[in-house]
Amino acid sequence: MSPLRQKMIDLMSFRQLSPKTHIANERHWSASTTHQAINGLKFLYHQVLEYDDHFINIPLPKRPQKSPVLLTQTEVYHLLHNANDLKKLTLLSVCYGCGLRVSELVALNQDDIDTEHLMLRIVQ
Repeated sequence: MSPLRQKMIDLMSFRQLSPKTHIANERHWSASTTHQAINGLKFLYHQVLEYDDHFINIPLPKRPQKSPVLLTQTEVYHLLHNANDLKKLTLLSVCYGCGLRVSELVALNQDDIDTEHLMLRIVQ
């Protein structure tokens, strides 16, 4: 094994990366695959070959945005109707009605409720 290859494997192991990482499909790369390839090249040139990285200004492709899954009125009705008690019904109603993430919902405190203006203060 060449010293250059050994240096690359040592640096990748130090950063807890697999030296066997490779891109199997060379056609129709997704944005994630392209990011992986570009970042691998940046790692090679910057860390292993110790070149200045000012020349590696390759623009990364944007990842496609996924549309959220919307529930139908019937699905929302069944979801809320199957809540066993008032607490679960309230949590589901607030979560769905305000478009909250579960982490935002469970982080709500009584102080976050503004009854005067009928608003919730959401902290991420």
